[in-house]
Amino acid sequence: MRRKIFQIQKATWFSGKNRNTRKKRKRYFGKTKVNGKWSYNIEREPRNIKERCECRVKNGTLKCSAITEKQRKDIFQYFWSLCWGEKKLFADSTVTSEIIKRSIDRKAPKQSRRN
Repeated sequence: MRRKIFQIQKATWFSGKNRNTRKKRKRYFGKTKVNGKWSYNIEREPRNIKERCECRVKNGTLKCSAITEKQRKDIFQYFWSLCWGEKKLFADSTVTSEIIKRSIDRKAPKQSRRN
């Protein structure tokens, strides 16, 4: 006699429902460790677009004034509608990486590097 194989439906579990509500940018619960066990007890606000920065850099690396408010909102809506892998690809394609000119020794930050 063959055993019946049950399908696990993680989407019906609390953690699965919570993950889906977070992805849909709705109110969700954050988790903290209480007495060595994880507990979903912190209510979190949904992701919202923040205020525009007040930087006044004209010729620097920040190009905050180059994007209009409508473009900011469209990019925000588009980014948070993507799945995790698509978000990683979006970030990789829009960010330029540069080699660090002078590294910092994080183990001894107060130690002087002067010779």
